[in-house]
Amino acid sequence: MFNLFDKVRIKRNGIIGTIIDKTVINGKTEYIVESDTKGEMEGAYGGIWPEFDCTDEDLTAVHEAKTATPEYLEAAAL
Repeated sequence: MFNLFDKVRIKRNGIIGTIIDKTVINGKTEYIVESDTKGEMEGAYGGIWPEFDCTDEDLTAVHEAKTATPEYLEAAAL
């Protein structure tokens, strides 16, 4: 199980991103992972920061990266 703002790698495409939303539907945890790389990506939705729907089975933890607040949230705090 992962937490909000954990750094993860999506197994199916190797993309590294940050968990920005987490919900439980019918007993199964689902996450929205926002890519750490800007721009269009295959299988993604959203705007300038691509987003992916994932489950626990789709993700692995990225231990070499620190848990981070997305760049746009840091800017909003200024």
